[in-house]
Amino acid sequence: MRFAAGLLAFALMTGTAMAHEYSAGPLTIGHPHVVAGAATALSAAGYFSVVNNGTVPDRLLSIGTEAATALLHQSEVDAAGVARMAHLDQGIEIAPGTTLVLEPGAVHVMFVNLAAPFVVGEKRDAVLMFEQAGPVSVSFIVELPNDADAEAHQHSATPLP
Repeated sequence: MRFAAGLLAFALMTGTAMAHEYSAGPLTIGHPHVVAGAATALSAAGYFSVVNNGTVPDRLLSIGTEAATALLHQSEVDAAGVARMAHLDQGIEIAPGTTLVLEPGAVHVMFVNLAAPFVVGEKRDAVLMFEQAGPVSVSFIVELPNDADAEAHQHSATPLP
């Protein structure tokens, strides 16, 4: 009996880290997730991928959620070596046959003005708005940061090409 309870607990813990995906026409959205911060955090970073299997470009325009204000950001380093985030108010194009990856130190979602702390294991519903595919409902899973996420979320970044 204890073995079964332990197995169930393990399955529940690893289940939140398992990939999940959504489809909208030729787009496939992979593993939307948020990196959990401190209980007093006022912001959190979100990541996912979008594969465009279509023949025309699409554009990720915005993200809506009741959990926070969600902004598309690009991490960049200026000529003086100062890292900062720039808001992408025109969205992000996804060319046909390409994959857009939102990841630490690059393009990502910045969740600000959190309605409540993001707690590991919880899901936060959101709507991704695409120019061609339209609105796509997704759930961001709140996960523990891995070492790469934690390091990049210190607002360090690599220079833009």
